[in-house]
Amino acid sequence: MKKTLLFLLIIFSWFLPPAQAEIRTFVHTVRQPFSGSQSPDDAEAAAIHKAKREVLEEAGSYLETLTIVEDGRLTKDQVLALAGGILNTEIVSQKPYTTGEGYGVIVKVRVRVDSSVLEDRVKELISDKTAISQLTIIRKRETELLDKIERLEKVNQELAKKNETQTVKKKKEVLKTDFQQTTKELDAVTLRSQAVKFLWKWRKDRKHSNLTRTIGLLNKAIELDSNDALTYGVRGGTCFQLNQFIKAFQDLDKAIELNPDSAMTYNNRGVVYAKLNQPIKAFQDYNKAIELNPDSALIYNNRGDLYAKLNQPIKAFQDYNKAIELDPGNAMAYNNRGVVYAKLNQHISAIQDYDKSIELNPSNADVYNNRGNEYNDLNQPIRAIQDLDKAIELDPGNESAYNNRGYAYAKLNQYIRAIQDYDKVIELNPGSAKAYNSRGIVHINFRRIYQGCADLKKACNLGECKGLETVRRLGVCQ
Repeated sequence: MKKTLLFLLIIFSWFLPPAQAEIRTFVHTVRQPFSGSQSPDDAEAAAIHKAKREVLEEAGSYLETLTIVEDGRLTKDQVLALAGGILNTEIVSQKPYTTGEGYGVIVKVRVRVDSSVLEDRVKELISDKTAISQLTIIRKRETELLDKIERLEKVNQELAKKNETQTVKKKKEVLKTDFQQTTKELDAVTLRSQAVKFLWKWRKDRKHSNLTRTIGLLNKAIELDSNDALTYGVRGGTCFQLNQFIKAFQDLDKAIELNPDSAMTYNNRGVVYAKLNQPIKAFQDYNKAIELNPDSALIYNNRGDLYAKLNQPIKAFQDYNKAIELDPGNAMAYNNRGVVYAKLNQHISAIQDYDKSIELNPSNADVYNNRGNEYNDLNQPIRAIQDLDKAIELDPGNESAYNNRGYAYAKLNQYIRAIQDYDKVIELNPGSAKAYNSRGIVHINFRRIYQGCADLKKACNLGECKGLETVRRLGVCQ
């Protein structure tokens, strides 16, 4: 029976009754003049980005008044990143204008905030520290680029006043290129933000399509701006989830080359090394990540996972304890420490950690599966089934939960239900020798000798012969 460690590469108390639900609308307009080296397209792109940023700042000020956001203890930049992550801006209108001073474009944008769904969206994103961090970095980059455009616009105005000498012409051409490149980089910022949102959705629903969309957006972002470390880092983490390990290494190496001070990139590369059973290189990356950011609970948790995998429980406990010390709300670290306790047969301590993990995050199927498995080990099959039912409700494709529930039903002599669960495991994983072995034993206990022996022989062909050897000694299967 398998306990599941929770890995992560790359998570309040406000309630608004339906009667008080409202939709708040924020509207913002930007007038963007253009002339000289700034083309209409470049001016329009700048106006759209400015308008969206400024309307999100207004919406962010509203979010700051919510108790759930105050309790999250977010910085101003994180609140604005939160606003960008959960709210959608729409362009109401964009049209050119002409005055005696020149030409320009007017862009009007709008954000609607529906308070009836706001709490859940805020809570989900606040709990996803990876997404908040990435969105904060993206917002900072957008601000830098918009500041750069303002500087270019001032240079543009100064050049417009000068005589058209050869030197001025060359400067205007350079300026034109700078405007175009900055616009491309702003477009890349938008693509990065969309990619992070799809990745956030994937962490919630595990739909493969959200990973492929993330990759597609990041590919386009790199075409527009090939020097952004975050883009390569996020794409590398996404490639890892798609089991594209060579591409993951290439992207994470590139991200480190562009930004050798990113603790999270070293962490993510360490996760890839750990997955590929290269523990020395994994430890080197985790240690470097901790050196760069000694306050990251996530990195200590991941290094603890590696110690646990290498059967070094004392060091694993030290890292999990440190992760919990840094982040007392870290549900993942409690679960993973519980798994180590379980391996050491310290069942009560394991269940206490699983209880805490579920209290902090009641929607993680793996933790219910782990606790149910622990109740199986304590010969409490009814309590085990309650947890395993919940695990399957949360994750209908959880092979381990069906296997463990089948075991619990078998302990209660409810053979039909046990067989149904092992059937489901085999449906999900036709190569599961353990499921064939367990189903074979249940069939034999249920006096279905022919079916039982067939299953045990199948399990043996798949590499699991213990059940067949046992019943053969009893003279059941010849």
